[in-house]
Amino acid sequence: MKKSIIFIAVSLFMFTTAVSYGQLQKKSADPTVTIPGVSTNKRSVSKAELVSAGKITISDSRYKITGFDLFVGDQRFSSTSDKLTPQMKNAINEVSSTVDLIVCKITAVPKNQPDGNPVYPKEVRTKVSPN
Repeated sequence: MKKSIIFIAVSLFMFTTAVSYGQLQKKSADPTVTIPGVSTNKRSVSKAELVSAGKITISDSRYKITGFDLFVGDQRFSSTSDKLTPQMKNAINEVSSTVDLIVCKITAVPKNQPDGNPVYPKEVRTKVSPN
């Protein structure tokens, strides 16, 4: 009887330790990127909305965006911050018909550790329309 109780206690301890370790090891969901003022379920955004937003944002406030690439149609531009560059804004303003808009190669780092491990949120795809 005594051996059974000890066996059960040891088994229970090992099980709870394994579960706790597994929860610590579980990776939290990657942060997502959005364009301020633009609904994530919109299929397209007007060039005025996009230029007005002027930047992209990240869902996890512990991170800051340190760079991204933007495709406006087949034109590619790069930014070294969360802000749209003047070249990006010019390309968006020149849109005369609906084109693909892709925000990709997004890099973000912890705000409190700029040299810390970066995260790479998923790209954002939508369309930009002239109006």
